[in-house]
Amino acid sequence: AHKSSPPIILTDEQIDILLNYFKKYNADKIYYRNVAVLKLGFYLGLRASDIANLKFENFDFYNKILKIVQQKTLKELSLPITDSIINSIFLYIEKERPKIDSKFIFLSSKSPYQTMNKLAVRRALDPVFGKNVVNPHMLRKTFASQLLVSGSNIDIIANALGHTGNKTVHKYLDTDEINMKKCPISLINI
Repeated sequence: AHKSSPPIILTDEQIDILLNYFKKYNADKIYYRNVAVLKLGFYLGLRASDIANLKFENFDFYNKILKIVQQKTLKELSLPITDSIINSIFLYIEKERPKIDSKFIFLSSKSPYQTMNKLAVRRALDPVFGKNVVNPHMLRKTFASQLLVSGSNIDIIANALGHTGNKTVHKYLDTDEINMKKCPISLINI
């Protein structure tokens, strides 16, 4: 049987760096876009492809709900969104988003303005951590790991990630060091 290693998630120090980036405006040309994109990855666990292809119609800002059909699994996903995420999207639209008619929320920052792509989502992490240190999937894995540590059960985590089953979520059990320490197994006489 294939043995998989635990997913690589953000360290506590990296999480602090990310949260501080959210709080401190900088003069990056696409700061507000980066913050909105990274919050969607970190707080909702969205895949880079789903973030890049978000449309205005996916958001119900009044009821604070995001509804998408995931590109990878084609599974419908409905997630609650926080005021922090909504405010970040609004700031991006108001201050940085090109003033063109497009159904997509996130656009390239240079003309001709096109839909943001997965690579641009990845590059949103560079001003925070440096080039190629953290990838968007680490945000997704960290989201799942934090749900587990907070006491969410495997089915809730699988649903939040939009997985079709909970089988792939079991690998996150290894990231919950706090609860793993509560049930040590003796290796004596083995």
